[in-house]
Amino acid sequence: ADSAPTPTAPYVIVATVQIAPDRVEEFLPIIKGDAEGSRNEAGCTRFDVLRDTEDPNKFVFYEVYANIAAFESHQTEPHFQPWLEFYKSGGVTKLDAIKADGLYFSD
Repeated sequence: ADSAPTPTAPYVIVATVQIAPDRVEEFLPIIKGDAEGSRNEAGCTRFDVLRDTEDPNKFVFYEVYANIAAFESHQTEPHFQPWLEFYKSGGVTKLDAIKADGLYFSD
C-alpha cells in the first residue's frame, strides 16, 4: 500500500514531545514563537501546543497544513529554525509523531 501523503489533502501532524526537565523554560518561548509564526503562514490552518496535566515536561503539538507542500514550506520558515536548533541540541528527549491526511475533517 502507498503510504505517501495525498498531495491535495490537508496534512496533519500530532506530535508528542518530552522536553529535558532543565530546558523547559528555554523551550516555552521557542515553541510559542514557532506556533505564532506558523499560524501566520498561508498554508497553516492550525498550530496548537498542549501541555500534559500529569507531566509538565510533556507537550503535544497539533498542526494542520493545507497540504504536504505547505508543511514542507513551513520547515523553511525563520520561526521554525529556533525549534529545529533546540531539537538538534538535545532539548527534546523523545518525539513521537503521527503524520496523517485529513479524512473526515472540519475547517
